[in-house]
Amino acid sequence: MQKFRRVFEGIAKAGQSTDLNDFYTELFITERVSGEVNKEHEVRLIETASRKPAKEETPIKLEDIFKPLPGQDQPSRTIMTTGVAGIGKTVLTHKFTLDWAEGKANQDIHFTLPFTFRELNLLKEKEFSLMELLHHFFIQTKGIRRYDRFQVVFILDGLDECRLPLDFKNNPIWTDVSKSTSVDVLLTNLIRGDLLPSARIWITTRPAAANQIPAECVGMVTEVRGFTDPQKEEYFRKRFREETLASTIISHIKTSRSLHIMCHIPTEDLFNVRRLQATTKLQRERVIELQYADDCALVSHNPQDLQSVLTAAVRAYSRMGLTVNTIKTEVVCQWSADIPSTPPAFTAAGEQLSVVPSFRYLGSILSEDNTIDNEVQNRIKQASAAFGRLQRRVFQNKNLHLRTKVCVYQAICITTLLYSCEAWVTYSRHIRALEQFHIRCLQRILGITWRDRVPLSEVLSKTNCRTIEATITQHQLRWLGHVVRMPSNRLPRRVLYGQLHHGRRSAGGQKKRYKDQLKTALKTCKIRPEALEEVAAD
Repeated sequence: MQKFRRVFEGIAKAGQSTDLNDFYTELFITERVSGEVNKEHEVRLIETASRKPAKEETPIKLEDIFKPLPGQDQPSRTIMTTGVAGIGKTVLTHKFTLDWAEGKANQDIHFTLPFTFRELNLLKEKEFSLMELLHHFFIQTKGIRRYDRFQVVFILDGLDECRLPLDFKNNPIWTDVSKSTSVDVLLTNLIRGDLLPSARIWITTRPAAANQIPAECVGMVTEVRGFTDPQKEEYFRKRFREETLASTIISHIKTSRSLHIMCHIPTEDLFNVRRLQATTKLQRERVIELQYADDCALVSHNPQDLQSVLTAAVRAYSRMGLTVNTIKTEVVCQWSADIPSTPPAFTAAGEQLSVVPSFRYLGSILSEDNTIDNEVQNRIKQASAAFGRLQRRVFQNKNLHLRTKVCVYQAICITTLLYSCEAWVTYSRHIRALEQFHIRCLQRILGITWRDRVPLSEVLSKTNCRTIEATITQHQLRWLGHVVRMPSNRLPRRVLYGQLHHGRRSAGGQKKRYKDQLKTALKTCKIRPEALEEVAAD
């Protein structure tokens, strides 16, 4: 019960939570007449719902969600509740479960069994009977063998997050609660009424995903409209016990049309009380210097600013008795496509600096075309040299076990090959070149040639190695998780979550960005971007 009683909001720190009963305010729920899926953008749906007078429709109280409406003889077996993101669907299910557990409402129900599709997705490849599924999530039910004698409510929260193949047309009919099958077959038969027909089902979803359930399987569709104007005030007065402060906040919100519309959603960030209590500001940061140990790189968006920064740095060094080595100091100009590429002249301590097409910084090659073509070729060259030095002593040594050779190869050659790959933006040509080198090395370790016609998959299997593409994805996701876990004041995290202050992308085919690379990696590993921080925390 504590799972549903305690609520963590917005930027709440670990261990800080709020009792749901202390601030819960009734939401406006109504029956949705139209069966169509509304494809309008959810922000527009918020504004439309906020303008619609509540008196046009009959509100449904949360405790009456399974009771028959006026004019109905029997309650609906399956209820679907729709609503835009953040409107309060999950909070409703928590409040319903909490009130039932505390004996405040719906005491004719013997068991309330809440599931989330996010949890059910993790069981996609496994098989359960309905009894085993209940025992898996609710240990207390292990002594119960028959549910048809009881009034049971299944809550399925977040249909829009479902990754299970809910095929109502082709999935087999399943009626035995003790017989195992896939979770999607259990769900389709449970919703359809073939499995445990006496149970009641409550499904919540965003409007766009509602059509995953056939209309004939749903007895009634309700819609959460958020707060009415009086309910907005009630919510704030519950959260701010000081009357003067509550009145000031309510008055301020009413003066801002956009803020007043967003407050229609109870859990929207703008309406989140902890965020209102926090200091929110837009930060602009100009990065002009990158330092690591005794290496220093000065960066700027235009030649004039770079010369100014360079002059200031030289002046500061001279005050400390230091001089800049102009022979080792080089300049790379990474121009955008719409700027002439004529290199300007830069001076330091009265001497002109060399403008070069590329230079090495912290072991990586930075090029004027802002690609990793030169870096990939350099990595292959370095790894090839490392492999050659170890070939006779290790890789061709018949006294060493294959596993030992592969471990040495991965520890030295792969590490050299993929140095700094966490920051790479790769194209197919890069992956192809790296994979060719990788396979060639593994073939030499195994003592085979192309004439042996051994498939690449078999080469990887024998050596227990991943492809280079999979390894790069793993490294980049590890680095991403490390950055996400950083404090918000760290520069890498601010750069990752920030946006450029100015500039635009040209028309036509776009160059791949680092964020595009990370999105592809997340998609490959089936990680939803919105769940990134939660996954990284684990």
